[in-house]
Amino acid sequence: MNDPGWGHGRPQPVKRGVPPWVFVVVSVAAIAVVGFGGCVVAVAVLARRHASPASSAPVAVSSDDFVIVVADKTQAPADVFRAAAVSAAARNLKPFVYATASWCAPCQKLNKSMGDPRMRDAFKGTYVVKLDIDEFDDKALGALGMRVRAVPSFYELGPGGMPTGRSMIGDWGADVPENMAPMLKKFFRAR
Repeated sequence: MNDPGWGHGRPQPVKRGVPPWVFVVVSVAAIAVVGFGGCVVAVAVLARRHASPASSAPVAVSSDDFVIVVADKTQAPADVFRAAAVSAAARNLKPFVYATASWCAPCQKLNKSMGDPRMRDAFKGTYVVKLDIDEFDDKALGALGMRVRAVPSFYELGPGGMPTGRSMIGDWGADVPENMAPMLKKFFRAR
């Protein structure tokens, strides 16, 4: 499921544009000015992609019960996690990181199952940052205490955006909602 050498030889992320702290300030300001509806702005800022202008693929899944955003690969993981913690707190949601990869078949099945009511119930109360491990430096993630050994895996974030050390690898048998949802729900709801 995970090649032990997956992170070697990968180019380092290039930092461009606006300093990362600006995204946190904009997120907080948007929430303060517009109220909880401002979280949509924060989600868009956190999840913005540097894709071609022709790309109109959605970068966030949002409902009244949970939010899933795609991590901005141009930002340092610590900055992405801090912004997620701020946005999660504003919506009274618990922040988590979902480590995934485009080549991961179980991750693809998990992603496709998000419309299932059991999965929606499992994710209830969460603010999840979907992080493609091939787009982020494994050393930078490891320095934050997030050592990705397999995908899919989930990591709890504390109020300041730092990983708490609590994690779960998606080892639930067949990648179907009836197997995934109970394990995810138990992990997300644990205190």
